[in-house]
This record gives sequence, C-alpha cells and structure tokens, in this order.
Amino acid sequence: MNRSYTEEILERIKNEFKSENLLALPMLKGISVSLRVGRFKEDLKSVESAKEDILKITGQAPSERFSKKAISSFKLKEGDLVGLLVTLRGQKMWQFLEKLTKVVLPSVRDFQGLKSQGIDKGGNLSIGFRDQTAFPEIDPNKIDKLRGLGVTLTVARLGNEDEAKKFYECLGFKFNKFR
Repeated sequence: MNRSYTEEILERIKNEFKSENLLALPMLKGISVSLRVGRFKEDLKSVESAKEDILKITGQAPSERFSKKAISSFKLKEGDLVGLLVTLRGQKMWQFLEKLTKVVLPSVRDFQGLKSQGIDKGGNLSIGFRDQTAFPEIDPNKIDKLRGLGVTLTVARLGNEDEAKKFYECLGFKFNKFR
C-alpha cells in the first residue's frame, strides 16, 4: 500500500468535511476482523483451519476469544472458545481497507451497496460476511467448513449517522440508496 492512497483519502475527507484542521476531522482508528468458531470448537483441526484462514485474510495472527458466561441453550460453558479476533492498525489497516473496498465487496455476488443500518451510534461500521470465501486469499475448494466473518471499522470524531456515512463514502464504501 502506498502513501498516495492515504493522502488521497485524507484529501477527500478534508473536502467533504470542509476543514483543514486534521485534529477536527474524523479518523479511522482500527479495523477488527472476527471469525466465529461456533459448534466446531471441540474440533482442534477445524480451529487451526479457522486460524489459518483469518491469518491469510488479514496477514496477522488472531487472538482467541472465550465465552464469559455459560448459556445452556447454546451448549456453551464459561471459558469455551467462541471465536478468533484480529485488530488491524497502521499500514496493515490501510492495506486491508483497500482490499475490502476495491476487491472483496465489488466481487460479492449481487452486491448493491452496504446498509446504513450497519453504522452504530458511535459511527462505527459493521459488515458481516456469511463465509470467508469472499476474500481472494481463501480457495473455496480447500476450506473444510464455512464460517461467518465480521469486519468492524472503528472511528473517532463522528457526530451523527449522516457524517459517518459521508466519512465511509470518502473511504470508498458504497451504500445502497434503497435501504
């Protein structure tokens, strides 16, 4: 990833928010990528495969996430492995963002834009994928199980949903006009 990409994004954000003060502009703090392990938590081979998948997708080793309490209806005990998480910052974050906006989302079948409901009150954007095969690093013929994948972009200095939507459009995301 080259510096011109981040400078290009910064220029778009400055123009959109009509401010030269960098400290007043919204900024992307990090991108979290999580992959749920779910009912395959006892299968060590499946967990290792999930770790390899998230490592291929992000270029960073994941941390394991464990349940904080027992939920009998889900057959979940306190301390069970429930997912894997990677938080990207700096150069890796910008590389992942570029891949997400220019390769992954446009290649999703029937993609017509993100729903604005994916933006929370703090301005963070959450995107869910049914499985990990949306990413080009994953060969669909070599995966053992399909796993849900979540991507969350964390931001600072956003006031409302309209500002957040403008900010994400500056980053290269497309929103569905009808949702």
